[in-house]
Amino acid sequence: MQIGNLTVENPVCLAPMAGVTDGPYRRLCRRYGAGLVYSEFLSADGLVRGSLPQREKITVEPSEHPIGFQLFGARSAAVAAAAKMLCQAAPDLIDLNFGCPVKKVIKKNGGVAILKDLDLLEGIVRRTAEAIDRPLTVKMRAGYEAPVFVEAARRAVSAGAQAIALHARTGRSGYSVPANWEFIRILKEAVDVPVIGNGDIRSPADALAMFEQTGCDAVMIGRAALGRPWIFRQVAEYLRTRRIPPEPPLEEIFDVVLWHLAEEIKLHGDRRGLLRMRRHMCWYVQGLPGAASLRKKLVTAADYSEVSRLLAGYRQTCPQADKMPPENDRGQGLQHTWPAASGRREVDYLPVKQ
Repeated sequence: MQIGNLTVENPVCLAPMAGVTDGPYRRLCRRYGAGLVYSEFLSADGLVRGSLPQREKITVEPSEHPIGFQLFGARSAAVAAAAKMLCQAAPDLIDLNFGCPVKKVIKKNGGVAILKDLDLLEGIVRRTAEAIDRPLTVKMRAGYEAPVFVEAARRAVSAGAQAIALHARTGRSGYSVPANWEFIRILKEAVDVPVIGNGDIRSPADALAMFEQTGCDAVMIGRAALGRPWIFRQVAEYLRTRRIPPEPPLEEIFDVVLWHLAEEIKLHGDRRGLLRMRRHMCWYVQGLPGAASLRKKLVTAADYSEVSRLLAGYRQTCPQADKMPPENDRGQGLQHTWPAASGRREVDYLPVKQ
């Protein structure tokens, strides 16, 4: 997939997710083959005010590329200024969010609420495209209440967007109804830039089905990657061979948990890193025999050493551990190595006026 001057080798992308797609998780998904990853949800207003929580979200390691930074906001001046600021951290693209259905975002006229005002949408895209020196893309839902995605996408493209990611639901529907992949097919026929399909990809077979049914250029996986970063490797293998890849063995899963935890602690400190990992640890062990008991122990663990001991104890006592796929079915495993800190880039923060 070609987005402006950016070539994405594997057309399977990690969706931006608040509180999830930080640096460690992005690197993990890239190691498992995600072709393009995104930052957490970034507030344009927060960035131009110099908000520390926003600043902490945009530290990038070399192994995370290609990466997109995703912005949300309803003030075109702030969005453009924040995008220009983010370019100092050398992302491969800037993405604008017109799809978030969270109430606190909608109340500020951000996210999917912008689809109620396509003049505003076009103005934000145009001003941002003029402010940056790299590809600009848009991620949106089909509409706020009624579908408006064709007109919205066409206006975004005319204003400078070089790819459109479509979550095939309206904002009001949340996640309560199935994604309508027909919307993605219609959009692919309506615009001449790459279209990335998003919504209800839970398995490698779903990814293939979306490609075949919609003709999209790439697919984007979000919730199905929670606790399963290896889904990107599985999708790539399935697209190549049409064979369903095995789940990783228990040893690999637990190696991933410990690698991920170590990286979170390194980035956020002992206490905060452990707190951020609680939800991830619950996702990683979901479906394992005795998972409920293991989750309770993991979320109350005091430090890395205790988590390590809990996982080692589970491996010794779990009767199914020896029935996991053999080592030669794992694919490429993870090594406990970390990118050099010198690869990080920091961003200067300047105030902006409307």
